[in-house]
Amino acid sequence: MAAQINIKELVKLFVEDPNMIQNRYCFSQELGVLLADFKQFDDQYKFGVISAEELFNGILHKWISKQSENPTLRELLELLVGFKDLEGM
Repeated sequence: MAAQINIKELVKLFVEDPNMIQNRYCFSQELGVLLADFKQFDDQYKFGVISAEELFNGILHKWISKQSENPTLRELLELLVGFKDLEGM
């Protein structure tokens, strides 16, 4: 049985990592989030309308909504490993 994604717990980890916040654009692109969607979240974050938690929550929900089936934690981790390798984090 595939592990389902606990977004709330992942978001907690993301906001505690300065590299994730600094590289939020690259992260969203690695997940295939549309630039327009990212910009909407990012602009709201930069102007203090939403928190970092809400920013990553939005990015992850956009990724999940693009999947044909319920994505698994394994699928997300595979993307994150690739992201980490690309960013040299």
